[in-house]
Amino acid sequence: MLLRSAAVSAMSVVRATCLDAAAVMMAAKTGHSMNIDRILANEALPERYRDVVARVHAPLAAEIDARCREHAGLVIGICGAQGSGKSTMSTVLAALLAERGRNVATLSLDDLYLTRAERVALSERTHPLLLTRGIPGTHDIGLGLRTLDALRASGLVRLPRFDKSRDDRLPEEQWPQLQAPADVIVL
Repeated sequence: MLLRSAAVSAMSVVRATCLDAAAVMMAAKTGHSMNIDRILANEALPERYRDVVARVHAPLAAEIDARCREHAGLVIGICGAQGSGKSTMSTVLAALLAERGRNVATLSLDDLYLTRAERVALSERTHPLLLTRGIPGTHDIGLGLRTLDALRASGLVRLPRFDKSRDDRLPEEQWPQLQAPADVIVL
């Protein structure tokens, strides 16, 4: 489902140039491309996942690509339960859109959690549950909105990243960068 939204969400940033339109179309139809090969390997997905790419992701990427012609800085929101494949879908869509020559940013709502120090202070001021990430009120809405605005403008944009193993946002100098404007922002 395509959603235009002012929310924000996760994984990586992909920038590529469409070298050969016929090759891109064939890759989209068959699920075969170097990017998809890399994603299948990195995510330890079975070879049969190429069918999902061909049946689900490729048509969706084509629809998003078509809508990019009408809307600059298109925001696509992907929702689902924990473990349902949101990050994988975001990664695959970003790769397919990059193969079509689109400048794509991916963000996760997880990347917009308040820092651990901010959540500690919030939990001490308001309620102990606010120490736990994911509870309403534990996201940095301002950071998300500033990031979306920057991705629609021109210039180099740092994309926030949260490290769940540290339960804290990565230092800004470790955030990936994207040359804006982004054609598509996948959340």
